[in-house]
Amino acid sequence: MYKVLLPFDSSDASLKAVQFAVKLRELLSAPVRVDLLHVEGTPHNFGDFNGQALLEHMRKELTDHGNAVLDKADGPLKAAKIETSRTVEFGNAAAVIAEVAQRLGSDHIVMGTHGLGGIGSLLLGSVAMKVVQQSKVPVTLVK
Repeated sequence: MYKVLLPFDSSDASLKAVQFAVKLRELLSAPVRVDLLHVEGTPHNFGDFNGQALLEHMRKELTDHGNAVLDKADGPLKAAKIETSRTVEFGNAAAVIAEVAQRLGSDHIVMGTHGLGGIGSLLLGSVAMKVVQQSKVPVTLVK
């Protein structure tokens, strides 16, 4: 089975990456599994008030949000009869993407050139560029 890691944030480019993954399966004429990944920033507590409970609540809310985002990618992949899995992680997006690709034994990363990031992604996309630099597997950037 060919394993594709697809970081997804619901941006236009990540939606096109989902479409590319469907086409990739057609081109390979082989079983493909797409591991969907959504990365949220790590929640931080900046006060002394009930910090652990607040952090746990924030993580749950962010995980729920991440799963709702992944729902948008899961539908088209399931319609194409592609096996999927989903993961919501916390941390620096590029580092998490590279680490998850290694952990899952991904053969390939397919992702959008630009996500929902702000000014830091004006050129190629700061996360996409860092993933290309850090990844040990091939990366296809979809625009």
